[in-house]
Amino acid sequence: MYKISIKNMIFNKSARFYLHLKNYFSFILFILVKPFISSKNIRINNKTILFFNNGQIGDLLVSSIILENEDLLPKSFKYVFLIKEEYLSLFKNYKGLFEIKTFNLSEYRFNIKYKLNLINELNNLGIAKFFNLCAARGILTEEFSYFIKSDEKIALNKSSFYLDSKLLNYFNNCYNNLLFDKQINEYEKTIGLLNLLDSNISKNGTVLNKGKLFDFEIKAKDYIVIAPFTSDMSRNWGTINYNKLIDLLSLKYNVVLLGSKNDIGKLDIVHNFRIKNLIGKTTLIEAAKYIAESKVYIGNDSGLTHIALKFNKPIIAIIGGGMWGRFFPFSNNNLHSFLAYKLNCFGCEWVCNFKVKYCINLLSIEDIQNKVDTIYSKLL
Repeated sequence: MYKISIKNMIFNKSARFYLHLKNYFSFILFILVKPFISSKNIRINNKTILFFNNGQIGDLLVSSIILENEDLLPKSFKYVFLIKEEYLSLFKNYKGLFEIKTFNLSEYRFNIKYKLNLINELNNLGIAKFFNLCAARGILTEEFSYFIKSDEKIALNKSSFYLDSKLLNYFNNCYNNLLFDKQINEYEKTIGLLNLLDSNISKNGTVLNKGKLFDFEIKAKDYIVIAPFTSDMSRNWGTINYNKLIDLLSLKYNVVLLGSKNDIGKLDIVHNFRIKNLIGKTTLIEAAKYIAESKVYIGNDSGLTHIALKFNKPIIAIIGGGMWGRFFPFSNNNLHSFLAYKLNCFGCEWVCNFKVKYCINLLSIEDIQNKVDTIYSKLL
């Protein structure tokens, strides 16, 4: 039934080989830059804890558990969270303990002056502890971690999909501690990290959302949010399926569609008074408010699904098996459904040798529609 694609197998092997070549080219550049970075820890009695995550919206929302529970952290330190500047809007309403610092990834990658200035600026903070929170430890992430001068360096993840064993071992040596294996869910890792920072946290418990990022008033409304898009559309249930699902659900329910400006025009949306198309028309904070006020959320393994989880909304997430368990499923809420067609190749990191991604493509429209009807019946 499941057809192997020779073409995909060759492509996957070629892509992996190209990734290794690119990594070693970047490693050579790293070696050339090393002499220009001071090897000394600039201060003593350092009082700054720096958390670093160069991931996307979903990664940052996982890490935001630390910010949501900042009241449980030791008050004797200054806290800094370093992210890519393109995601600063996610923290627009944040007014907590952490200083949110940003960097431009493209400038860091290609502008040596920018790179040196950024590293020097951070090293002048007086860093007592540095935490690499990145789920994907790539060459640039590890180079950055290597250059940071800190009394103690900790990586959330022991392993890396992107680095071969030689590069991984090289960079692992710059850390004092490597915390968790890749089999553990990223949410569980972050909560585990909080427990390591302060033993009182395990007694008081952690909360995904205390209103630190999203502090707007929520008024429950009767509509379904559908967020049909992912940053990598090859891991998506598909626009044809979503078009049909939207048409079916809008016969019975009010539907709000969310997506970025890059997603405009990808769906063939029929004119229907029950459908409110906001694709490309909202900010990230506005999209979060629509999700928070919805009755049910439908999406993929994407940043907006992490927002729905943060608000503990009834979720139907079509995630497939490529990253199964890495971020989702998470939570014991019986109104959370994380869906994939069961195969024995789960956890392949989307390196798929099949002709199509069966783990996501074999999920039927009727399955999703029935899930929606079931959830609505439980909410009545």
